[in-house]
Amino acid sequence: YILFDKKFLRGNQLISTMMTKMMNLSSTCLLLVLGILFSSPAADARELGRKPIPCKDRADRKKYRNKTIRGPKYSFPGFYEIKFFTYVSFDRKGDIKEVGFRFSGDTDYDTLPTTFSDNNWATTDADGNIVIPCCGHELPMELPDLPDYAAVDFPYTFVLLNWNPFGHGPPGGPYDGAPHFDAHFYTRTFEDRSMVMGAVNGVDQCTNPVTGELEDSFVTCRDFESSMSLDPVEQLPPTYTIINANEPGMGNHMIDFINSPEWNGQEFDKTFIWGHFWGSIGFVEPMITLDFILSVKEGTAEPGPYSIASAPACMGRNRGGLYPTKYNVRYDKKSDMYSISLNKLEEIPSCEVVY
Repeated sequence: YILFDKKFLRGNQLISTMMTKMMNLSSTCLLLVLGILFSSPAADARELGRKPIPCKDRADRKKYRNKTIRGPKYSFPGFYEIKFFTYVSFDRKGDIKEVGFRFSGDTDYDTLPTTFSDNNWATTDADGNIVIPCCGHELPMELPDLPDYAAVDFPYTFVLLNWNPFGHGPPGGPYDGAPHFDAHFYTRTFEDRSMVMGAVNGVDQCTNPVTGELEDSFVTCRDFESSMSLDPVEQLPPTYTIINANEPGMGNHMIDFINSPEWNGQEFDKTFIWGHFWGSIGFVEPMITLDFILSVKEGTAEPGPYSIASAPACMGRNRGGLYPTKYNVRYDKKSDMYSISLNKLEEIPSCEVVY
């Protein structure tokens, strides 16, 4: 062994002492010592079967520790006093810990659109008359740019926020008549979701490929038929059910009838949706009523984060990555900002399917 004695190791004397002691070692021991002294962390990682972390990634990870980065500001057209922006937060190790969006604390019924819909995705009949004024007021938002190391496991492409002043279907269901936000965190591209088209005649009769029965559809029969199942089926969260809840420019919505309070005799205030189209998961979606958001600021709401009962075993179309096990609604008094976020992110792998 080499003994480092502080009484003698001063300046260049340190080098000469080390060389003298090393020269007295046997050749076998000398090679061992040199291997210890001059081996790199990357070499050690390779011997242990771990993938070495590039120097740039290590530097970026240190840079993003405990940091929050944000995207551009957005407002609903004509209601510019309320600002929205997306953000991504990192933990003390530089790993992503949550993704969400924030908006002004003075948001209320007087500062948001009051008409049923902006009609961007309204379904029309052959004469161009609106049949279904879908789908509330939508606000697409870009996510902030991520460092390379963090982008690898980050499946989200953009956020689509929908404000529904009068709620939405199913008619007579718990969401009908409840003013609320639908916060879609998409894992498919903006172009993909834009290709989910409205029914040619406003409402079409399409064959459900699972049951073989005809059903009303607000999207084309092509989009309807491809949205009534998942390929592979392992994408279906165990407690969720695929229903006919297709909307143009959006996709289909799975519902947890087992655990969602609004489907078990309680009033709707918040819930979590897994969304899909063309046979694979396309978005995750917290749905939050405005009344619940206001109660968070007042301090009367149930404190979060809120659990998501189940998740897919894998993700189609190579969209594996970090998905939430919880979601949250918060109000920060200092900044006077609300936030809606995906939390407690865990890795869900891509399904081993060739598309």
